[in-house]
Amino acid sequence: CPACGNRELRSAGIRPHEVTRLTWSHVDLAHRCISIPAQHSKTGGARCVSIKKPLERILRNCRYSNPDEGICPCNWREKWRAVRLAAGWGEGSKRWTPDVLRHTFASYHLSYYRDYTALQWEMGHRSSALLRTRYVDMSATRYPEAFWR
Repeated sequence: CPACGNRELRSAGIRPHEVTRLTWSHVDLAHRCISIPAQHSKTGGARCVSIKKPLERILRNCRYSNPDEGICPCNWREKWRAVRLAAGWGEGSKRWTPDVLRHTFASYHLSYYRDYTALQWEMGHRSSALLRTRYVDMSATRYPEAFWR
């Protein structure tokens, strides 16, 4: 979707390579769910990622003609790289971490909802151990309610 550039799907906790495999048929706005099929996930397990209000507003503005059409626009990787470079990321001390939006989602989800089990499900992890030790940086999540608005 040119309107959102798929950064919003990444901030929904979906891995970048999983986003590139999705089609619009995986998005169910009526049930507010994005289905990640087992063959598209890193771990081989299917899951349903909740569509929170901010993402729902953006997805409702996206236009597509075919449910089998990929969510990512043509030349997505190059476009996303150009956006990051224009913002000053990717050079020198401001290196871009590929899963930074996924990590941000995890931190804000836990800070706001305070539910490791729900977060584990959304992220597609087999246990919450990785979330507890690696993904969640609570020092940067002062205003989680603003993130979810």
